[in-house]
Amino acid sequence: LTIGGSSQGTMTIGDLDDNTPVARFDVALRALVAGEEGRLCDGFSFNFGDISTLGGTYPKVLSAGVSVVFTDGYASYPYSDRTISISANGNVIRSVPVAPDRTDDGQWHGVSITYERDTGLTVSWTGPSGTVTVSATAQELSAQGFIAHGGSRFLFNATSGGIAATHTIDDLSITTLPVIEPVPDQITAEGELLIVPITVHGSSLTLALQ
Repeated sequence: LTIGGSSQGTMTIGDLDDNTPVARFDVALRALVAGEEGRLCDGFSFNFGDISTLGGTYPKVLSAGVSVVFTDGYASYPYSDRTISISANGNVIRSVPVAPDRTDDGQWHGVSITYERDTGLTVSWTGPSGTVTVSATAQELSAQGFIAHGGSRFLFNATSGGIAATHTIDDLSITTLPVIEPVPDQITAEGELLIVPITVHGSSLTLALQ
């Protein structure tokens, strides 16, 4: 995402669900932040939502979406050094330090991010001392106006301020589960089977439930 110096990098991923809202996504990756000690800035962010609204802080986040920010040694307001923060529509909900570990220690760290429409967002970051977990409930996300609209996309952003840091991600895996919508007025019974028409990705399917 960045390679030292004063730089910024962004990686976007296309709409994986054909304009259908998602009920859940699971993201797994490895992250490495390296550079000269005392000159590591600012951090990187994971984002899901309307990627045209990227901006604001460093690293940048979405003003219409959910974001997770991993900060380095010199963080920019409103974030603190070496923390993991969850924000929705640009508003920070929760921020947790990784101390005694460091996000910018030049080592690979496992990261997992899970979103469920009914429960919220959970982030896990694994360091030498153990796993740091940060969560925001569905109610907290909704209170900031976040809705997982159809057409939402994934985006990573990193910035190194006027100092220097290399931000690298690897082994990225993203799995999504689209919202499945039943068609109530078309549910019928055939003997011991319940026939339930549903819509997935705009396509009509039929479930037979016993």
